[in-house]
Amino acid sequence: ECYDVAVAALPRGVMLSKSTSEDEERTLGPRAASKVFAKLLRLRQACCHPQVGSQGIRALSQSSKPLSMEEILDMMIEKAKVDAEDTLRIVIFCLNGLASIFQLEGSKKDAVLAYREALQYSGNHVQYGIKTDSLQKLHTLHNLSSLLLQGSIAGIAPTLRDSQLGAEAKALKKDYLRNASSRLILANTDFLARKDKVAYSEGQKFGMNWWIEILTQIERDGDSATSRQFLDQIKSRLSDRTAVGTSMHGRNSSSLVHRFDSIGGLKYLLSVELRSIFDAREEAIKELSKLESECQKESPSFIYEVSRC
Repeated sequence: ECYDVAVAALPRGVMLSKSTSEDEERTLGPRAASKVFAKLLRLRQACCHPQVGSQGIRALSQSSKPLSMEEILDMMIEKAKVDAEDTLRIVIFCLNGLASIFQLEGSKKDAVLAYREALQYSGNHVQYGIKTDSLQKLHTLHNLSSLLLQGSIAGIAPTLRDSQLGAEAKALKKDYLRNASSRLILANTDFLARKDKVAYSEGQKFGMNWWIEILTQIERDGDSATSRQFLDQIKSRLSDRTAVGTSMHGRNSSSLVHRFDSIGGLKYLLSVELRSIFDAREEAIKELSKLESECQKESPSFIYEVSRC
């Protein structure tokens, strides 16, 4: 019986039928052998260890070391949990969308039923550690509460939770904004630390910096041949893209080669370029300070603009 089942599972033509000869076998062709042996190889690799082979679950691990069976099981559970949360997010998205369409069509009853179904889905999976997206849940709670506050709806029975929907939405919104405010404070602290680190006084910006003193000394003490050799080295360095990098600033550096022919011209060019850099920095700091003040105001127009950024 097992023999018959195995023969039936093999591709047609791999073995002769039982009526011809029960013991006589025909050699596998190259194509059939490749298919059969590939499956057997994957089976043998899986029996050795789940991470062995190209079809293993090595992609789940962030480490190159082999994992124990317990660790692999934990990772598979975590992956299944993430997949479940993604699926739940899609389901609630569809239900919220349907509820919004029902409202546009004037069917408040169907809208309430869709929102309640979304809340039911989000609550049924909490015990398994599957979380619902905070913004999706806030959308559901807020809109369902607004619908029920408009008055009784035919065909909709009240529930004990109806009076708490608005409070739940406010608490969820407050918690979400608290997390956003914390991230904003941390980002602002990091910005201020970096701003102080690179801050320069007006005298340091355009005063007698070290490079001006060196160029002045070369111009004063060196002969024309030395100055020309120095300028040629600088131009060669600016023209070498591998030396200055492949960034936008590096690609534009070759245009600086044709903008000076003497030490004095080089000093003037450096002063102009540094001044433009500091002007751009001041403009960026001004915009960031403006952004900081807008974040503290939390105006609806600014929040709407950020949401569409």
